[in-house]
Amino acid sequence: CGKSTISKALAEALHKPFVDADAELVKTSFAAPDIEKVEKTIPMLTYSMSKKADEFFLTVSNCSLDEECTMLIDPEQGEIKDVSAQIVNAEIHEYNDFDGSALVGIADYNGFETEGGKLRVTLPAHSVTAFRFKA
Repeated sequence: CGKSTISKALAEALHKPFVDADAELVKTSFAAPDIEKVEKTIPMLTYSMSKKADEFFLTVSNCSLDEECTMLIDPEQGEIKDVSAQIVNAEIHEYNDFDGSALVGIADYNGFETEGGKLRVTLPAHSVTAFRFKA
């Protein structure tokens, strides 16, 4: 491919909560559909979650090229509140380079809602979304 679809600054902004020395990895699991490709089956969603004090950081990638995915996040203890999110905003074939404009960026994301202490999220196709919340 040879072209970076996400700049180093964007990657650092999305993953800063996860590389903070004071944050700890949170063991999580959830069920997600698989994507059937020519010779492979891959999970539709990949994710990473960490915690610092009472704040959680969750980054989720929807690997599907053409399907959104809705998921429900249910904490084992407490209720999810004070949610904010950011998403990488670009079409699948857009990229940033040194010769052109910056087509790939980060934008606030509101494709979620809390209901009964749980977080319902709709992840667009081919997206990377970072959530920050308390529970």
